[in-house]
Amino acid sequence: MGSGFGGRWDAWEEEMSSFCTSPPPLIKDTTLPTNKLQMVTLSLYSNEQCDLITPRNRHWDGFVPTQMCAGELTGGKDTCQGDSGAPLQVTPQPRIKIHYIMGVTSFGGRCAQKGQPAIYTRVSSYLDWIESVVWPDE
Repeated sequence: MGSGFGGRWDAWEEEMSSFCTSPPPLIKDTTLPTNKLQMVTLSLYSNEQCDLITPRNRHWDGFVPTQMCAGELTGGKDTCQGDSGAPLQVTPQPRIKIHYIMGVTSFGGRCAQKGQPAIYTRVSSYLDWIESVVWPDE
């Protein structure tokens, strides 16, 4: 079953910012606990850009097509420990206020560090599976 979105997801990535919503501590140095949902605006980067700046180690050998990254290269804004599973959303047409979940928070380095964007699972890579679960009879 096709998603109907085709390759548009990849084209959108280069032209828009994104935001992530999560329980605290989404923003670096947030010290007061809150029950309110937090939101931060993040920049999207191509896998090629992220591959160049994400350090390799024995646990990480580079990006695969099912991943993407977002953050601020200057630091200060990020998803953090405990945010795994939170949606990375985009609004391709901000006046319409329709949000698309483009990624799912996966992992990253230390929270909100300069030059260390977070890694997300790319939702478009799993649309066929998602649709087979949500609409099993179609």
